[in-house]
Amino acid sequence: MSVKRMDRLTAPQTFNSYDFDNERTLVTPHGPDPVLLGIRGESSRAVVNALHMVRIREPVERWVVFRTNHGTDAHFNATRLNGQIGPFRTAVLKGTVVDKPERITGGHVFFTLKCNKLRVHCAAFEPTGKFREIVAKLIPGDQVTVLGGLRKHAGFPIALNLEKLQIHRLQEDVRIENPTCPRCGKHLKSSGKGQGFKCVKCSFKAPNAKKSSTRRHRSLDAGLYVPDRKAQRHLTKPLSRYGLEKKRQRKGPPVGKWHDP
Repeated sequence: MSVKRMDRLTAPQTFNSYDFDNERTLVTPHGPDPVLLGIRGESSRAVVNALHMVRIREPVERWVVFRTNHGTDAHFNATRLNGQIGPFRTAVLKGTVVDKPERITGGHVFFTLKCNKLRVHCAAFEPTGKFREIVAKLIPGDQVTVLGGLRKHAGFPIALNLEKLQIHRLQEDVRIENPTCPRCGKHLKSSGKGQGFKCVKCSFKAPNAKKSSTRRHRSLDAGLYVPDRKAQRHLTKPLSRYGLEKKRQRKGPPVGKWHDP
């Protein structure tokens, strides 16, 4: 409970301490580890203050403040847009969605991105949580940039494990339908090119009828999307850090007492 309270009181000066969507603590390791916890933040003062808000129920030998590349997207900094791809590489690819995303057994969501002459399978795996629902709303024609690591995956020669999705432009979702029968309300079927439509149920014929188009509302906006906090890698820059970039790094030790034996 103290971690949740600390997150609420210190964010965005601290980040990714607790995943409120999945009720999961993120500052502690999930297996045997000599490190008790680690708090990430924008300054040494912020993380030290946050540490003092956490109730720790076991002896602490010492603590220390590190300057790290956590939450910086450092693994993408040297990745060229639409650069060479291959297993175990990171990739930043801008292109067009070419098929409707498919949800497979296990809850993973896949779609194909056309990037220049390449077609790359992109995956939002089950641990990414609500992020999959965003991916599932894409349609062919959407223009996006995907960021992630490339890996081999069953059924695909190579797949990109989505870590971020930037939606640039949404394609209009237009549904084209055959006219309906005025007698029974069923959709008519084509009688052949230039021959109109007919009803297979009551034999009604409409030689001059035309198909109708309906523009459907899309519950999706352009913008940047990331997986749930619990699925974000240590290097992944969370949304809360955008706009907090540091122009100059402070040199020297952290403010105040930095080591407590």
